[in-house]
Amino acid sequence: MHTDPSIVTASHATTSRATASHATTGEPAHSHAPRLNRRRLLKLALVALPCLLLASLLGLWLALHRIPAWYRPAVVEEAVLPGVRADAARLVDSISDQMVRGRRFTLELRQEEMNELMSSMGRIWPDALKDWPPALQQPALSFDADGLRVGVTLMRSEDRAVISAALSVSVAEDRSTLHAQLISVHAGALPVPAFLIDSAAQPYLGRMGDASDRSRRLRSWGLQGADAPSARALMDQGVRLPNRFTWPNGEREFRILSMEFHPGVARIEIEPL
Repeated sequence: MHTDPSIVTASHATTSRATASHATTGEPAHSHAPRLNRRRLLKLALVALPCLLLASLLGLWLALHRIPAWYRPAVVEEAVLPGVRADAARLVDSISDQMVRGRRFTLELRQEEMNELMSSMGRIWPDALKDWPPALQQPALSFDADGLRVGVTLMRSEDRAVISAALSVSVAEDRSTLHAQLISVHAGALPVPAFLIDSAAQPYLGRMGDASDRSRRLRSWGLQGADAPSARALMDQGVRLPNRFTWPNGEREFRILSMEFHPGVARIEIEPL
């Protein structure tokens, strides 16, 4: 059986025209996939970005209000206050007696007792805290092998956050100076930049009097100039203080021979001069 060539040619032509017509009237179905994927990604981003922003703000808020594990300010009830006052008086009398004897002795400071004293300071010696910023409350310290940590609760309206600092203090080999260095400052779990520390310290420095009076006080601490070292300087190289002090009871001069820090306790060897 023979096929008419004219029929084959016509059929092929018809198929070609149909293909060409489909090509000109629209794209294949699979070409819409990238466009649809882009739309889905855009919708997902519009939903995810606010969620990520909210999660970030929540994370910052939680980090700012995190309480360090070591920060445990003492709560001293009125009934306990006479005992704390008596312990403080015994400590002062003991140091005074050792100074009078003129022999080396070791002063042992226990973290728990120091926190009780710090918490009671305003009630035992009110004048000692007359320049203390009222927004800073509940002071506490912690001794560990690396030095000491100090912290306070910063009160702002109804909000509060724990501001803490880690410090190292050591005696020079020739015992002529003490070296104090600020290791870090945190608000909750967030590190505080040095410029914010300097800005926060300015009002306190302003309450120390005019420039000449402030310079005199800073020199009495072993610092030179009318202004205290910047926080960045305290963090980078620290400050060196003359290792010569005067005990007010009897005006007896002394120096520190060594300082040791252990978990919960600090031992300071003192030599009367």
